[in-house]
Amino acid sequence: MTCYWDHSNKPSAFVVKQDGIEIHRGCFNIGYKMYEEHQKKQQRKMEIEKNKELQEAIEFRVGDEVSKVGGDYRFDGIVRAVFTKESGVIRLVVEDDRGILHIYSEKNLTHK
Repeated sequence: MTCYWDHSNKPSAFVVKQDGIEIHRGCFNIGYKMYEEHQKKQQRKMEIEKNKELQEAIEFRVGDEVSKVGGDYRFDGIVRAVFTKESGVIRLVVEDDRGILHIYSEKNLTHK
């Protein structure tokens, strides 16, 4: 079965091959399910691309040894996680040798 999408990226028709003959039908119930699956695939592709771009943009990686820069205290540790907030800004979770976790932006850290 093949589904065709209209200009608004919604299913408009699907084709079923039966005995070598293509039968065209409107996409309603089956089409909507296919539309949802298609949307999920597209969203996943966008997330993967965004993740690739994020990984290229980030200076630090999980496992990097880092030190906090500036301020009135020192914090040395290992990057345990890198993530983006809903706003899109990048944050890093750093763990020291006592197991204490701090969250920093990239500008607050330097490689050891």
